[in-house]
Amino acid sequence: TAAVQQHCLRLCTGCQQPLGDGATCSVLGAQYHPECVVCGLCKKPIGTAECQVVSDVLYHAHCAERFVLRPVNTCCACQREIDDEGIVALQQTWCASCFVCHQCGGPFE
Repeated sequence: TAAVQQHCLRLCTGCQQPLGDGATCSVLGAQYHPECVVCGLCKKPIGTAECQVVSDVLYHAHCAERFVLRPVNTCCACQREIDDEGIVALQQTWCASCFVCHQCGGPFE
């Protein structure tokens, strides 16, 4: 019937696969498999962790607090806070110890 076809066609907003009859989550008006509900920053599953919505994006509470609501200059590789301005390259900010040659491990000059 049409109702059965409509039920089978429901897709997860995260992975675009059919939701089927298993557990689903409704987040910000969209349907997801529970494992497809991920943080808008770190992209790790939210699971049962505290979360927060900022500008219609779901985040782990700690990601939202540290990087979205009160952003600090952090290295994109190690996630540590950068005391100085850091190195901006490849559209990201790096600390000096992480921005090195992949092959030899030495700093760029």
